[in-house]
Amino acid sequence: MRFIAFIARMVSQHTGITLMSIAALTALALTAIVDPLTGDMRLNIDPSANRIFSENLPAKLFYDETRELFGGDETLIITIANDDVFSLQSVDTIRRITDRINDLDAVHHVLSLTTAVDIRSVEGGLDISPFFTEFDEGSEDLASVRQRVMANPFYAGSLVSQTGDTTAMVVYFNDFSDQEYIRGGLHERIMAIIRDEQGRNEIFITGSPYFQFAMVELLMDDLIWTPPLIMMILAIILAIAFRTLPGVIAPLLTVGVGVILTLGTISALGYSLSMISALVPPLLMVLGFTYAVHVTSEYHQQRRNPRSKGPVILQTLKHMTLPVLLTGVTTIAGFLAMMANPISAVQEFGVLASIGMVYITLLSITFTPALLKALDRNPEKWSNSGASHISNGFDRFVDRVALFDLKYRRAIFIAFGILSLIALFGMANIHVSTESITNFKSDSGVRKGFDIVNEKLGGANHFYIIVEGDHPDAFKEPQNLHALRNLQEWLEKQPEVGGTISVADYLMQINRALNDNNAEYFAIPDNKRLITQLLFLSSSDELDRIVDSRFRTTSLLVRSRVINSDKMDVLLDRIQPQLKLLPGNLTATMTGNPVLINETLTDIIVGQARSVGLALVFVYIILTVMFMSYRIGLIALLPNIVPVLVYFGSLGFFGISLNPSTSLIAPMVLGIAIDDTIHYFSRFNREIHHHAGERKATLLAMKAVGRPVTFTTIGLCLGFLVLTTSDLRMQTQVGLMASYALAIAWLSDFLLTPALCASVRFTTLWDALTLDLGDNPQDSIPLLKGLRKSQARIVALMAKIIKVPKGQRLINAGDDAHEMYVVIEGKLNTSIGGNGGRIQVATHERGDVVGETGLFHKQRTADVDVVEESRLLCLTQENLDHLSRRYPYIATKVFKNLNKILAERLFATTQRLT
Repeated sequence: MRFIAFIARMVSQHTGITLMSIAALTALALTAIVDPLTGDMRLNIDPSANRIFSENLPAKLFYDETRELFGGDETLIITIANDDVFSLQSVDTIRRITDRINDLDAVHHVLSLTTAVDIRSVEGGLDISPFFTEFDEGSEDLASVRQRVMANPFYAGSLVSQTGDTTAMVVYFNDFSDQEYIRGGLHERIMAIIRDEQGRNEIFITGSPYFQFAMVELLMDDLIWTPPLIMMILAIILAIAFRTLPGVIAPLLTVGVGVILTLGTISALGYSLSMISALVPPLLMVLGFTYAVHVTSEYHQQRRNPRSKGPVILQTLKHMTLPVLLTGVTTIAGFLAMMANPISAVQEFGVLASIGMVYITLLSITFTPALLKALDRNPEKWSNSGASHISNGFDRFVDRVALFDLKYRRAIFIAFGILSLIALFGMANIHVSTESITNFKSDSGVRKGFDIVNEKLGGANHFYIIVEGDHPDAFKEPQNLHALRNLQEWLEKQPEVGGTISVADYLMQINRALNDNNAEYFAIPDNKRLITQLLFLSSSDELDRIVDSRFRTTSLLVRSRVINSDKMDVLLDRIQPQLKLLPGNLTATMTGNPVLINETLTDIIVGQARSVGLALVFVYIILTVMFMSYRIGLIALLPNIVPVLVYFGSLGFFGISLNPSTSLIAPMVLGIAIDDTIHYFSRFNREIHHHAGERKATLLAMKAVGRPVTFTTIGLCLGFLVLTTSDLRMQTQVGLMASYALAIAWLSDFLLTPALCASVRFTTLWDALTLDLGDNPQDSIPLLKGLRKSQARIVALMAKIIKVPKGQRLINAGDDAHEMYVVIEGKLNTSIGGNGGRIQVATHERGDVVGETGLFHKQRTADVDVVEESRLLCLTQENLDHLSRRYPYIATKVFKNLNKILAERLFATTQRLT
């Protein structure tokens, strides 16, 4: 209460200071986003796939250990295609590109046709040198080189396509992060080399570093172009809704300031925007729009209300501050529920969105009304122009909907129940996946490079099987190497697998080379001593990347053609039983990015259940506190559960995957949808207290709330649909499905919410806090004796408080009786007519009950006149019945007190007569 009163006074009396303070904070936030001296961006974007993995995920920890042992697996793959990559022109091009990229400081080495090492026997021993060494010396021709390359299991089908028309250059980096690759200009230098040397060759790039770079570019494009598009759409909607310049400017500036403050805070706290949290700015824009529209709509209504008392801004804040704060809290609760999600990027999204919602909520009750007041320069013209579009077709539509809701409420309940059941059936078909390469459009350069490697070079989606022996030199033993090779043969029969490489292949190649390249010796020797000698003679960097120095742990590379994570899940599940068939002294574990993503699928399911469940709990608690009833809290929650159920059901029916991006929508929509419900319940409660009848209250509440709810929903849907213009599939899915879910939420708010609201009676925390029953009503009013102060207010809120002026007759003897009264303030006189004139029966002051006999007798037995202006609590039989059903404990106390009052009154009357 004091906080709300403070905000109202501050904004109303110190409008200029409020606006200047917010302007200063906005300028400070801008400096955190962009360096004012250099113009460089201080806000970072980190789209690394590692952001979606839980930091404590055992598979992630194992993957990190594996990378330390065998080196990183994040490489840049440059593909070059022409009719024959073994032609002199192609080889020269490959050599120049390889040499120039090798000279870059951040590059460790480049594996290409011109650097790939062949192992073969020569006079005097074993030769380990690049394939083109003898060709460069003039002792070998290209046909011979081609033959040796295509016979090498390490390179045929992986470094060079089987048709010889495509080859890859694999760039290995030093200890170099994705952020350094993106921000350090390395990508631009590599691309400049490719452009210089490309000629007529068709060259594409793929690999994790390029994925991240392309993601950043597309996210930056979205951050640059999406906000103006959203702003333009919101401006059009505001112009149609309010037809006033302040009605357009105030919400738009609120949106802009909220986003700037949020991004500034994100940058100042050292956060980076991920491919998921990059959705925060457009989300805040559409959310800020809804909050500002509700406040602006109330301001316009107060400007046109002839009965509005006091400054318009004070009346606006009086009616809107608590609903806005409550809707802000519920929305924040929905976002904070994402903290229960094990995916770190989703947790971060929840934190950043919550920070933004704090700004949006506070700006809506300070900056928006202050700006409206500052821009209110022509009240007469504004008032008239605003009134001209109130009684229009939309209001008639709202009236028809309200009457429909009242007339067919049972049918509405049944229809939404059936819809929810259908949605539950659809949920059974939901499949879980993650977006990686499929996040890019099929015609993008990123996707084309990936597809070439996938189709012609054995598969672009690599993962590893780490096999560990129970003692050192385990992989110098023939039986273990044979077991490894048998596993490879089984893997290569799987349709999704393009090839495998292990230490067994390396050993077989060495054995063949040392036996005059005789194909019969392309096999694993049966002698451990011979194996040890062969491995010692051929020690190289390539060998170190597939087996550790103690030969106890080895890495088996699996090249797969699988694109989607759910299909990868099927492959990995098929491989797992095969690993258990290895000898008992060998332990195999799959790892790599595809495996981590597969592990994340479980996190997505668990995280979604936790997030939605926690969001429902948070929102239910807030609603229960707001309406001071567990039952009403549940009823208010129902219209918001339906859109969530329909959303999940639609994922199943439409075949859209549940992934880290689409998993954001359900808790987000729940937090947004509850806002409109709170606004409607709050307005209906206000109207039901002024108008005795659900029909009138429903019509007025729908008319007051229907317009801003509809226009904010249109703004939300169109704002999210702007995301469908993105080149990232993730953004497109979020935009499309969020718009769809919010449209369902609007339908629920227009049909189900009014039908439910008209079927119950409720009070709000706001009413309880603002209701004036005088000092200590539980002590000074006998009817409320034994109750707590909050319980006494509940009794009053279930009834109605009326003001009666001095000199008015309240009750006429002989009239039908439907209510009794409790004096809160003032004085009443009860009298009856007699032969000698009026006979004074009693005087009633604070706490006295009047008309209780008539309420139960159904007819008045005396006249009651107002001696001093009075405030009276008016209670009907219906009020008492509602109190009994909703608050039986309180009702028991009230009825006990009423019986005591009636008994005392009967005793006093008997005493007078005797």
